[in-house]
Amino acid sequence: MKAIEGLRWDIHDAFSVIVRRRFQTLISVIGIAVGVMALILLFAVYDGALQGVKAQASDMGVDTVRIEQRDGLLNELDLIRVREWIGNRGVVSGWSMTPMIRLSRKAREIEAAVIAADHNWQLTERLEIARGRYLLPVDQQQQAMVAVAGSVLASRLGLRPGVRVNIGNVVVDVVGVMAERGELSNTGTSLAAINYDRALIVPSGVLEQAGYHGGYRQLQGIVIRLGSDSHSQIMSIGAQVSQLLKRRDLTVVVPYSMIRHISERYFKYRVGMALVAAIALLLGGIGIMN
Repeated sequence: MKAIEGLRWDIHDAFSVIVRRRFQTLISVIGIAVGVMALILLFAVYDGALQGVKAQASDMGVDTVRIEQRDGLLNELDLIRVREWIGNRGVVSGWSMTPMIRLSRKAREIEAAVIAADHNWQLTERLEIARGRYLLPVDQQQQAMVAVAGSVLASRLGLRPGVRVNIGNVVVDVVGVMAERGELSNTGTSLAAINYDRALIVPSGVLEQAGYHGGYRQLQGIVIRLGSDSHSQIMSIGAQVSQLLKRRDLTVVVPYSMIRHISERYFKYRVGMALVAAIALLLGGIGIMN
C-alpha cells in the first residue's frame, strides 16, 4: 500500500509541476514532437533509398556479376576464359551495343540501339519472348541475318516475326518480339544504359560494328548469371574476375554487394538514430520536470 501511495503522490507532484510551468512544458513537448517527427521522416527517407537500391539490384539480378570496360578492350577471348572458368556454375554471355542506328521498314523510320549478343544473353538477362523466338546457337554459328525486336520498337515500326527491317543498308529478318522489359537500372554503377524495349538484338558478329582487338571481336560487356543462390559464391566470383582477366581497369558490378552494403549502413544508421531519439526524449523529460 505504501508503494501505491508513493506512486500516487509522485504522479500528483509531476502534474503539479506541469501546471505551474505551462510555458516550459509546452516548449519541451513541442521540441520532443518535432524531434520525433524529424526522426520518422529520416527513417522514411532512408527506407525509400534502401528499397530503391533493392529494386535496382533485383532488376540487374542479385545472382549476376556484370563486367564492363569503357575502353573497349574486352573481347571474345575474355568471354571464352570466363565461360570456361564458370563452367556449369552458371551462364555467361557477351554483348556490344551501337547506341543509335537508323532502322526503317516501309515508310517508317526510327533511330534505336542495336545490340549484338549471343543466344545466352536471353538467359543472363532473363528476357521473355512475346512472339516468335529468341536467337538460337545456329544463328550465331551461321551468322544468320536475323533479329529480335524490343516491344516499343516493334510497335513503332510494325515489326513481327516474318517481316524484314533495314539496319542502315543491311536487311535482317525479324524472328521474335520481346515482352516488355524496361530499362536496366544502372544508376551509380558505371554500367551502360540498356533499354531493352527500344533495342534490336542481332547475333554477335553479324553487323561487325564492334571492331576487333588482338584478333578477337570486341565486347562492351560480359554478364554472368550463377545457378547458385549462395551469396558468398557470388561475392567470391565478383572479386576474382579482374584477376582472371588480368585487368585492373574493369568495372565489375555485383548487385548483391550493393544490397549488403546499403543494409549494413542502414542498420548502423537506425541504431544511431535510436540513440539520438532516446537522448532527446530523456532531455525533454528532464526539461519538463525542472
